[in-house]
Amino acid sequence: MERNQKRNKKRKKNNPNSRKNWTNLAKNKKKGYKLSEKDKADDEAIKVLKRNKPTCSMCEEPIIEISSCLADRKTGAPVHFDCVLKKITQEEKLLPNQKIVYIGKGSFAVVLFENPRDLKHFTIIRKIEWEQRDSDVEWRSEIANLYSQVH
Repeated sequence: MERNQKRNKKRKKNNPNSRKNWTNLAKNKKKGYKLSEKDKADDEAIKVLKRNKPTCSMCEEPIIEISSCLADRKTGAPVHFDCVLKKITQEEKLLPNQKIVYIGKGSFAVVLFENPRDLKHFTIIRKIEWEQRDSDVEWRSEIANLYSQVH
């Protein structure tokens, strides 16, 4: 029995998949990695973007997660997704079993659920285009350029 315990200890010690060995490998990789000037500039731009939190024009609260925002119809400034959903819900006259849902690309829809318990089967009554399809918002392009680079 003692021999098996010693053998298991040796296996754990020499195992490259052990947690301790992985953390050491990660530390060594970090030590040897040097950022290019472009990477440093991008990191700084991301930090500045995160510090300068814009405010939602609908609720006047700061925007924490700008990537989940939609563009304001009039100004193009970022607004909270929830604020847009609340405004559309207030403007639309909904019948029983109808809901407002987000269908992507800045568009919402009024949908009818025949059975309110079955959310898989529904009918789209009308589409509500919040953002124009061909419009490109400057703040969204800036975020995409900073975060979505393939090296």
